[in-house]
Amino acid sequence: MTAQNLTSESSIDVTWSPVPDTHVNGILLGYSIKYRRILTADREVFDIDEHVLRVEPNDRSITLLVQTYSTYRIQVAGFTRKGIGPYSLVYAGRCL
Repeated sequence: MTAQNLTSESSIDVTWSPVPDTHVNGILLGYSIKYRRILTADREVFDIDEHVLRVEPNDRSITLLVQTYSTYRIQVAGFTRKGIGPYSLVYAGRCL
């Protein structure tokens, strides 16, 4: 997974690789993206809600609308009708 902001003050582009077929327990129904603001202007943020988005199984990217001068904790996981698989390692995306 990658998350980057090249030109925008209020969005982070997140892309990921598909879950390998050998790691899917059933039919992949989509991806769950969870993100939470952890820093604003280099100050730690507490008690901020975590956001969760779901996208289609063929999607491999999303643009998150975020606050300027903030760093976000972002993770992606695939899901089936049985539930959500393990989330990816945490990636910190920054919006300047």
